Amino acid sequence: MRGQVHVIDFVVSMSAFMLLVVFAYSLWAGAAQRSSDALDSRIAADAANRALNSVLFSTGEPSHWASNATAISGVRGIGCASSPYVLDRAKLAAARSFYNATATYNATKEKMGVGSFDADIRVLYPNGTAAYALGNPPGANSTVLASSARQGLLDNQAVWVRVRVWGPAFP
Repeated sequence: MRGQVHVIDFVVSMSAFMLLVVFAYSLWAGAAQRSSDALDSRIAADAANRALNSVLFSTGEPSHWASNATAISGVRGIGCASSPYVLDRAKLAAARSFYNATATYNATKEKMGVGSFDADIRVLYPNGTAAYALGNPPGANSTVLASSARQGLLDNQAVWVRVRVWGPAFP
């Protein structure tokens, strides 16, 4: 019979169409997720580099912030260097006390450029021994999103400064 649509033809065509729609959607969703993951990784890498620069290059704002380190509210920026690549023990100790305290943790990581991520900062001697540890290392269920490391000097001795960033950038 010409000109008549059979039910079976209709079911087959609709099934093929729905399969095509589902396939196209899954491709689009996968691409969107990969793009979002790449953006989160880039933002995390930027946060790690900002924190590393804060430790190795910045003296802080004001530059004498560590001598009056009783409250973080008066500090606009935390830096741990006395000059580029040369770390200051007093500033590292003050940064550690702020960074490792629950009450000042969020404000400290903001002033070091970490933002909404969690991070740990380690100053390590070449043999791997920690000279300073700021923050707790990532937990077993955490995924490190970015890591950055550079060499510097602490008391005229070469050290590695390593920053690891983890946690959600956006809740």
